Amino acid sequence: MITYSKSKGTHANAFFAFDRKKTIITSDSVAATALPNVMLAGPLLLENNRTVSLADNAFNKNRHPRTGVGLAGNKLYLITVDGRNSMSQGFSLAEFTNIFRWLGCTDAMNLDGGGSTAMYIEGKGIVNHPSDNKKFDHQGERKVANIIYIKK
Repeated sequence: MITYSKSKGTHANAFFAFDRKKTIITSDSVAATALPNVMLAGPLLLENNRTVSLADNAFNKNRHPRTGVGLAGNKLYLITVDGRNSMSQGFSLAEFTNIFRWLGCTDAMNLDGGGSTAMYIEGKGIVNHPSDNKKFDHQGERKVANIIYIKK
């Protein structure tokens, strides 16, 4: 297990970085900033196939809607988990880490979650149930500051 020291209340300890040939999830800012596209978020969940130790706090332990990204070999996984509704309670970060492990990911990180959790797929629209409108439908999106946009 890897343990990272970070200031209280700071979850941003992981980088999702990529170019046309390489994608990484890392805590190493030097490696991340060597690539042209970088997103800072977190917390980091898996690094080099090891579970990262998480602080004992409500953000990590309580179930919330979550958004995350993981790498398993040359496969990129983008995962959204609905929550804050009787139809879906969300995940703790330990549960979220287990999902990435079960998919074979060696590196994974949490992204912005809660009411910001939304996944859009071209031709299908919003495919999860964002929680901002407090209904279990596809209409509860909120404005967000950043996205991951993947195109062929």
